[in-house]
Amino acid sequence: RFRGVDPASPLAGDYVQGNWSTVASDFYAPAFSTTADGAFVVGGLTLPSGSRTVTVPSGWTSIFTAGERIGALAYEGEQATAGPAGSAQWFISGTALRGDAWQMALRPDAGGAAPDATLTYAWVGAPASGGFTVSCKTSGADSVRLVASTSSGLTSPVYGSPATPDSDGWAKASITGLSAGTDYYYAVEMTNPDDAVTTSTARGPVKTLPTAGSPASFSFTFGSCLDSGSTNSNAGNRMLARDPDLFFHLGDFHYADSTSTNQATHREHIENQLVANAGMASLLANVPTRYTVSDHDSGGGNGALPGAYTAPNLAAYKQVVPHGTLPDAAAIYEAFVYG
Repeated sequence: RFRGVDPASPLAGDYVQGNWSTVASDFYAPAFSTTADGAFVVGGLTLPSGSRTVTVPSGWTSIFTAGERIGALAYEGEQATAGPAGSAQWFISGTALRGDAWQMALRPDAGGAAPDATLTYAWVGAPASGGFTVSCKTSGADSVRLVASTSSGLTSPVYGSPATPDSDGWAKASITGLSAGTDYYYAVEMTNPDDAVTTSTARGPVKTLPTAGSPASFSFTFGSCLDSGSTNSNAGNRMLARDPDLFFHLGDFHYADSTSTNQATHREHIENQLVANAGMASLLANVPTRYTVSDHDSGGGNGALPGAYTAPNLAAYKQVVPHGTLPDAAAIYEAFVYG
């Protein structure tokens, strides 16, 4: 796959290929002409089964040579001005039965290549004995998935299922198949519209839950009541330094006291705290968190009862916060067993 190609009209000229033929060592893709400035010339070679070494045309860059039935792909690169492009000669070791070489040109997208996707926030939660969920906000990503490993270098990784960000960039990426009661580092792998993949820095370690019903040692931290816009990171940093297995946020994530009936407004109150407080953002990105709202962050104000603001507040919570199975669609309580 190549980035920056016009999806509506991807070819800049005719696709050309040689005739299937019996030759000793070389194949030609015939000359052709490109029809757009900046076209990107690519080509390949197909051969029947057999063990052979393939040499790409002179001046070209190999992408891969693979398979018992040989497939090879390479590119010449950008041709600045539309016009004639020469033939491409491929070489092989040994004698081929029959083979075919081809080349074509890809038309550049007028808008250029899509920018690499970036991770804005990561919030880990919903821990289970076999995995966890990360709620992540990205920019420029068409899909996201988790990659996890017991090493900070993410060697021998396990991959989660892809998730599609919503129109606000939020997605819940989950991973399963991990070992119980084990520390895992994770990163968020992001794919942009051009299929270019970027991977965030590794976070963690995140400990999966021990097998339910089995004895386990653990440490939890608890906290609440973070002033809106507070930049004091001491509490978050100190809790993170204790390396807890879980963090329980007991409410008042902010003090917006919002009566808005707009879900986006309630979501922004949560996001604003992640922007303002690096300590809390780091704690949430590295320690599985169970967060329940209190009065100031559930809408309405100090001690207010549910109102028209409650449904959009709950919707924003579900959009942003990584949570487990919620037994009541109109509430955010859940239960789980630790050890």
